[in-house]
Amino acid sequence: MTDHADRPNVLVSAAWLAKEAVALLEAAGYAVHCTSGYPSEEELLAAIATHRPVALLHRQGYINDTVMDAAAPALRVVARHGAGIDGIDIPAARARGLTVTRAAGANSRSVAEHAMALMLAMLKDLPSVVDGMRNGLWEKTSRMTRDIDGVTLGIVGYGAIGSKVARYADAFGMRVLAYDPYLPGDALPGPGEGGA
Repeated sequence: MTDHADRPNVLVSAAWLAKEAVALLEAAGYAVHCTSGYPSEEELLAAIATHRPVALLHRQGYINDTVMDAAAPALRVVARHGAGIDGIDIPAARARGLTVTRAAGANSRSVAEHAMALMLAMLKDLPSVVDGMRNGLWEKTSRMTRDIDGVTLGIVGYGAIGSKVARYADAFGMRVLAYDPYLPGDALPGPGEGGA
């Protein structure tokens, strides 16, 4: 990340940002600054005082009126580096005329894959298998694990992540039951379509 005193600043509330994202922001004329990790409110306020950002790319913690006021009058955008905006005081942002954005769906594949990995790890008892292997043990006859094929999976929330988990689970032969209070029942998949 290059420091350009004459460019508007983007402050990332984390120790890093993907180099491709930094390149895009710098090509658009912004200087990108990262905190040393996930900052406390006090550390974030200090970084704001140093950089006076026009945009705050938020990862962790809560962006409240104190943070927004500290960044005024330069701050224009609070961007959530993730899907949810529950870590941002939306009424406070609205009252200050700030734009709030999020990276909807940006990490949905990774989260869905992680969910599948955890299911497989639990069905196959991988934590104890790995522990045993580290200790030179392979107790083949004492390992009673389950196959994933035919297991019923219930998914609550059929958005970007839930729908991908359903597709992956269907590919593994799981029976998928999905519920989403914001979708009509006919919007949910049927058998063989990533759900049941």
